[in-house]
Amino acid sequence: MTEYTAHSAHGSDSFTRAHRIGSWLHISSIERGQRASTALTTDVARDFARGILALADEIDGGEVAPADTRPKIGDRVRVVRSAPGDLGRHEGDVGTLAAIDSDDRVLTYRVEFSDGATWWCTEVERVEEAADSAPADTRPKIGDRLRVTAPNVWACPAQVGDVITVAETRYDRPDGPDFIRFTDNTGWKWGIPLTVVEPAEEPLADWERDLIESAPKPEPIKVGDWVQIVRAEACSRHEEGRTGIVDEVDADDERLPFRVVDDAGDLVAWAAEVRKVDEAQPEPAPVPSFAAHVDEAKRLLAGTLHTGSDVITLARELANRA
Repeated sequence: MTEYTAHSAHGSDSFTRAHRIGSWLHISSIERGQRASTALTTDVARDFARGILALADEIDGGEVAPADTRPKIGDRVRVVRSAPGDLGRHEGDVGTLAAIDSDDRVLTYRVEFSDGATWWCTEVERVEEAADSAPADTRPKIGDRLRVTAPNVWACPAQVGDVITVAETRYDRPDGPDFIRFTDNTGWKWGIPLTVVEPAEEPLADWERDLIESAPKPEPIKVGDWVQIVRAEACSRHEEGRTGIVDEVDADDERLPFRVVDDAGDLVAWAAEVRKVDEAQPEPAPVPSFAAHVDEAKRLLAGTLHTGSDVITLARELANRA
């Protein structure tokens, strides 16, 4: 016979007991030597039991639900079991849980590691971070967008203010500094050290955008325009500053759209950026250096809360509109 007993707080010799007798629920109790009993139907017993639970919840706030130990996206996890065909690769490695595909019982969890690599696996377990654990690796990872802060580093074509996307990482090398690789419009990968890049900031604030957009917008460059070369292809950097005539505009080439020739029609350079000049002007005024745009950006941002990245962003926008 199944029975349930609850001992009284008044002493171990006092208790209440419930058990079944036929179709009735029989409840008996002994309290300080006094005996009492009653019989309840199943419906009344259920209502009585619910009432007891409600009263207990009023006292202590209710039972605490067991903690959910299942891994969630964003948790630090360890790869416990890779897919059967992966020969245990990455098992034991720790990363961040980036995705869960509950419909796939083999490749259920996608883990992202500190170098930006990802791995689909069958089973993971949560890893509790120790209080004295090493600080998180804040170096850029694959897919991060970075802004270049210095020109002509390692002969790569990126200019100050350009935003690049990390395609590869090269860290903890014994023979050189940490660096990343990015891909240009031709598919070529260039390396650049971490010392000359910084995280690309969020888009400009409304007041910054209004400030820039209030400046007069230059007319589009067209064939026949006299221009000064602001930024030429890498092999023709020595031609920057020269003037010439736009012989061709390749709208499909985002990297080097302008073909500039001299008076005789000979090629001067393919250029990424040019500035229209007055044909009648014997010596067009030189294009302001980027440093001049930085100084102007500092002047415009004076008296506001801003960072060095804000100055570079605004200077780049001013240079594009010069």
